[in-house]
Amino acid sequence: MPNLKSDVLFSIIIPVYNSDKYLVQCIQSVLNQKLNNLEIILIEDCSTDNSTKICNSFAKKYNNIKLLINNQRQGVSSSRNYGIKKAIGEYIIFLDSDDYLLTNSLYNLKKLIDEKRRADLILVNFYVVNNGINFINSRKIFNKNIIHCKNTDEIISVINLNYAFNECWCYIFKRDFIIKNKLYFIPKINFAEDQEFVAKALCLCKRFSFFNKSYYCYRLSGNLSHQMGLEVSIACLKVVNSMCKFLKNKKLSKIKSKFFYKRIYTPLNELKPRLVCLNKKEILQLSNFINKNINNFRMLENTYQKNDIYFFIKKYGAKKAIKFFKLFIVDEIKSLVKDIKIKELYIFSANIYAKAVAKVMVNSGFLVKGFLDNNKLITGNRIQGLKIYLPSILLKKKISNYFIIICNQEKNTIHKISQQLKKIGFKNSQITYKNYHKERNASF
Repeated sequence: MPNLKSDVLFSIIIPVYNSDKYLVQCIQSVLNQKLNNLEIILIEDCSTDNSTKICNSFAKKYNNIKLLINNQRQGVSSSRNYGIKKAIGEYIIFLDSDDYLLTNSLYNLKKLIDEKRRADLILVNFYVVNNGINFINSRKIFNKNIIHCKNTDEIISVINLNYAFNECWCYIFKRDFIIKNKLYFIPKINFAEDQEFVAKALCLCKRFSFFNKSYYCYRLSGNLSHQMGLEVSIACLKVVNSMCKFLKNKKLSKIKSKFFYKRIYTPLNELKPRLVCLNKKEILQLSNFINKNINNFRMLENTYQKNDIYFFIKKYGAKKAIKFFKLFIVDEIKSLVKDIKIKELYIFSANIYAKAVAKVMVNSGFLVKGFLDNNKLITGNRIQGLKIYLPSILLKKKISNYFIIICNQEKNTIHKISQQLKKIGFKNSQITYKNYHKERNASF
């Protein structure tokens, strides 16, 4: 049983909610690091499965585990804030309860810190794993451009051009840096919460370092409960509002300002497909939020383009902006099939973007046969009553009868999917895509 020392190097903050399927592996992956100078902070957020029992079991066995229990459901943002306030480590690590750390990652990280202890932020490498077994993708964040950057503006410039880096677990944070800059997550939101926190941290930090060894494993769980509805849409606007407020109050360099504005449009783009699924009353509540915080949203005037959200705020006023923005998004989706005669569709990629497209297509009188996705974990499930199929189902079909709308948002993936469909026998005229992110335009 390890003893908790006063000179704790790492505080690993793990919010826990209904994750009993993966929680043991998550916690054990930290304990297996074989370091004494770390603490694990579990924040149990009113789970209804066996997560609480698992947390209690580990906390009783290891005295370097702190178990914090929320009396009411708080969400991941407030839970992380709670963990930050209770942490005593020199560096803070955020770990999601369904992910895990790779072997010897903290030991190797410690060696880097011993050499470069002044870093406010350490950027780390991570992998994506499917079904807990096979690594299906790795996103190595380092190349010759980024490792030779001499200052924070240069690093942000490279990140701005090439990477998303929205997740807080992509970084190791010096605790003093977080406390000094009052860096906390927006309370009680469970969507896009990382985006504001990370963007602020990148603009405020003065010293970076890079850890280019195996570290973090992000798990693709095959969860189909895509976050939708009013609460998530409000969360997007709360993130944007807070980021606009930050811009008002901070004098950033041109490079950092450009980076920050670009990051603001990430939650705004995430809002677009969700608007399609909201009713009039919910749309009104979103408009009321913008109207209440209009002085912050006016910061978007510096960068807005035609037909983005601030275009509608400026043209119709805050109270009507969301209504007309939604109508515009619906019309954009309808335009995908404006000139086609085929009435039977498949939507490729089972995600929130596809949900919005399917809803509009069904309401427009098209026969949506179902969703296509290469993820075998979700095959056979249903979204909005429509079944999810592997693309191989098309091999049994008469190809000329169908039209495909690709709803993945990554340019490279869109291209791979289109090539996959062409090998099956689809023509260019039978394939289109809906990309909600202007900066990720793709072509076949």
